[in-house]
Amino acid sequence: MKHGSYTEGLRELAGLALSPRHSVATRYLRLATRFQTLRWLTSRALKPKLVRGAAQRAGTAYFASLDVETALRDLRRDGLHRGLNLGGEVARAILRQCEPLTFLLDYDPARPMLGRDVMARSDSALEAHQAGLWNIHRHIPLVASIANDETLYRIADGYFGLPARLINTVIWFSIPQPVVPPEKRDLYGWHYDIDDFQFFKVFFYLTDVDGEAGPHAYLLGSQRDYSLDKKIRRRLADADVAKRFGGRVAVLTGPAGSGFIEDTFGYHKGSALTRRRAILQLEYGVLPPAPA
Repeated sequence: MKHGSYTEGLRELAGLALSPRHSVATRYLRLATRFQTLRWLTSRALKPKLVRGAAQRAGTAYFASLDVETALRDLRRDGLHRGLNLGGEVARAILRQCEPLTFLLDYDPARPMLGRDVMARSDSALEAHQAGLWNIHRHIPLVASIANDETLYRIADGYFGLPARLINTVIWFSIPQPVVPPEKRDLYGWHYDIDDFQFFKVFFYLTDVDGEAGPHAYLLGSQRDYSLDKKIRRRLADADVAKRFGGRVAVLTGPAGSGFIEDTFGYHKGSALTRRRAILQLEYGVLPPAPA
């Protein structure tokens, strides 16, 4: 089956609608999120409950100088706001605190490995494309402090029109391998996320990322696309993007510590890499996070 084809998209939709593995609420979320009217109506219907249940926030000030209105303008227009920066020393401090933690190779619970070993071993010795750890803010207070930044919450509140919550955090290492098997192709393919009725993600590179280290790429403005084509095709082939949207692709490189805010309902991908990359992701939304 051709990657990014209508057939693939229709099979994904049918599988989601009929799958007994997902609850009715999860199936509704993953289908309704593709429709602008349903997203808006559901968010507004849930607003009283979400406002009552809004969590108290610690309110740190990592990004006090970040202009909220500029960030909101960029997100509404492009789906992307660039220019965040933790600094290289903070990025290195986070990586040092990853050393004693247990990561999962390709997120497989049967393949745990300490962070220090993930960072020390060669790419070929790891025999994995990724090594990650979810809810990293529960293990590293520095990440929790960054995630609770009041300015990030103000941006999220303004973008969602509802009280924002921290949904999850994750650090993962992208590991180059000589061959990418078919079942791993989506690691580097264009796709969009359907995680909540309102959500965005904040990414920080923890290592220097140039064109060889798997820079993140984003299709500017695609978060505003609610076309039938997008509803069906959650994934796109590179050739389709180049043909239809070539001038709207932003490729995000930067030094360790650099970051950006992104509405990942827009199409995005991690580029194929020949050098390892480490990244921190913070995700904000409106629904309560899943239990640990």
